[in-house]
Amino acid sequence: MNSSHKNVRHVTLWVALALVMPTCLAACNGASHVRPDSNKGGSSPVLPDQTKTQLHVKYTNGGLRREWIDHVVASFEEKYKDYSFEEGKKGVQIVDSFNKRDIVAANIPQDTNQVYLMESSDYLNFKAQNVLADITDVVTSPIQDGPSATEEKTIADLLTPEGEAFYNLGTKENPSYYGLPFFSSACSISYNQSVFEKNNFYFAEGKSGDDVTDLDDAREVSSLFVSKSSDAKSAGPDGIKGTSDDGLPATYADFHALLTFMKEGGSQVTPFIWNGYETGYLISALLSAYCTAIGVNQSKLMMSWQGEGKDLYELSADGGFVNDSTGGHHLLSSLDITPNNAYQLHQHKGLLDALKLAKLIVGDTKNYYSKSFSSSFDHLTAQKYFICGKEKGLIKNDIAMNIEGTWWNAEANDNYKDENDRLSKKFALLPMPFPTKEQIGGKNILVSERDSMIFINKNCDPAVLPAAKAFVSFLHNQESLNTFTRYTDMVRNLKKYDLTEETLSHMSTYGKSVYDTFFSDHSYVFDFRPANNVTAKNATLLGYRHWPFGVGSVDADNNPMFYFAKNTSVTPEQHFLRINQYFKSSWSSVQKS
Repeated sequence: MNSSHKNVRHVTLWVALALVMPTCLAACNGASHVRPDSNKGGSSPVLPDQTKTQLHVKYTNGGLRREWIDHVVASFEEKYKDYSFEEGKKGVQIVDSFNKRDIVAANIPQDTNQVYLMESSDYLNFKAQNVLADITDVVTSPIQDGPSATEEKTIADLLTPEGEAFYNLGTKENPSYYGLPFFSSACSISYNQSVFEKNNFYFAEGKSGDDVTDLDDAREVSSLFVSKSSDAKSAGPDGIKGTSDDGLPATYADFHALLTFMKEGGSQVTPFIWNGYETGYLISALLSAYCTAIGVNQSKLMMSWQGEGKDLYELSADGGFVNDSTGGHHLLSSLDITPNNAYQLHQHKGLLDALKLAKLIVGDTKNYYSKSFSSSFDHLTAQKYFICGKEKGLIKNDIAMNIEGTWWNAEANDNYKDENDRLSKKFALLPMPFPTKEQIGGKNILVSERDSMIFINKNCDPAVLPAAKAFVSFLHNQESLNTFTRYTDMVRNLKKYDLTEETLSHMSTYGKSVYDTFFSDHSYVFDFRPANNVTAKNATLLGYRHWPFGVGSVDADNNPMFYFAKNTSVTPEQHFLRINQYFKSSWSSVQKS
């Protein structure tokens, strides 16, 4: 797609009219800082230039690395080099604090930084602790391209309906903003397209695992797959021919057949790899499968506790399934969900479906790399093995799929030989399959639980506040959005924005897949956070590591994949009932108003 900046008009710089705020200096402390040319390159000290406005910026430099923001900083400083934010000074110098550590709200008033781009930031909590500056004027004014150039749109125009509803603490007519969403991410399944192509791991047109009698029989399932790359493929999870997911597993039965074909069909391929050090990746990915199984509205209900619960299994007084006339588990027609009975959301059929998917993946050790459950096997090593493990002789087999956050390819950049290697290797997101054929064509739900946010310190020096606001606005212009996606293979948590041909020419197959997936009409990005005052009071309970699959205080037990790997005789149905019993018995301690 081609993209050009909108018609630019010259205006008086609105940031110069920023409201005066209580003085609490957060100016340069005189120390030098370091700005590497890139994450791979060396670094050189950048000494404070007191002839320029000093703007202190805190950025959580984790999996996304710092290359993108270094480019944005350089562009911002260049465009404002002749502009005066403070009397007697010309230009702006950004003093960076780009490290992996976040900062808690209580420490922000004493912090020297003025602009923040962070993960794990609870917007409502930060606002309640009075550490966020009012940035309504930034959000509702045209986006800055420089001192005298703006784009036609405001940041408010870029916000998704969900982002607008969450960050606007006022009304549509009288908005009130104190923070902005930063990036979108999700833990999911990534796959190696080259491995799929080489081994014909794509379903042939008209073929489905749902039509196979024995999904564990390699000879029977082999008939479901293409014989050569030019063969017509199935329509995939979106149900539409000619799209990027053609030939990929659309249902759990397809996924079962694919795993059987990979490990028993004669290919030298290990189906899965993941790291055993950070268990949250598996929980979060399985949560995306859970939400995809129950749909958008029921997913939102998990965070609101107000509405009509559908597809819930009826459970008996003693906590067991109630069977229907056919011997299957009986589903309630519907249930009015309130804070008093919201624990019954765990009776969702989709929860049992997700547990079945977890059991399918870990139920056979041939399905995954042998060290994937080892606490010493970290995410960086798993990434290396996925990208080039066999190529470098580190492992015996190619790896077909990796369970990771969508930031993994940027984080793993050093595992590529060079830029050509990064652009030539083909990885992509694998949409979560649906439990049944009837659900094909539904939304692929990507659960985002990082709570990343952009904001300004309320105690920012009033003399520097205009520069802080200008930088926050600049972060949202088309140039900065393109720079972010080009270098991170990720997307900002906004409405779809266009990428230039220049940006696309430097992006990996994986980055393009992330962009296309997150902005697809067949996807829904679900920000997994409390939706109202009642659920906000129970934010700890609603954490993604606990609320979906919790059974107690032991983290590994709250992770179904770890739990099933450790307790091989436990069935998904047994674990489903255990989860329900846990929440039912502990619900008396939950705040309900």
